Amino acid sequence: MRLLNKQRSRLPSVFGELLNALAPVESIALNEAELIAVARECYRNRRLPSLPDAASQKIAELHETRKRAKLARYLVESAPEAFVESHRLAGRFAEMQQAGGEWHDWLILAEVAAAELGDSAMLPQRFAAHANRALSVFRRRLRYKI
Repeated sequence: MRLLNKQRSRLPSVFGELLNALAPVESIALNEAELIAVARECYRNRRLPSLPDAASQKIAELHETRKRAKLARYLVESAPEAFVESHRLAGRFAEMQQAGGEWHDWLILAEVAAAELGDSAMLPQRFAAHANRALSVFRRRLRYKI
């Protein structure tokens, strides 16, 4: 509150400058096909650094794919309600993201349990089995036509 009171005289001009800066993009609009193309490009953009360990590389790629699906989903969810195909695509991205999140959560739980209890303990083995089942579901979702 003190900062706002201190800057009170400058606020109108600062907000005016902000509105002027945003004015050029206020009118930018995409049709549904363009929005879907942007979302698909965002999802397909696969630029990951190589990791020395192949297993770590695969996990990193799958996790990155889930994050890209999340971003693409947010893009198409922002579409107007009339963009039916965009919202349908958002649903596919959401299912993919959810399946990837479940897999990743079980994977982390299995790693933490193994670190605490040892690989031969029952709990890490159960978590690992859940992670494997969740990975199968995630891989099925990755086959969705995007």
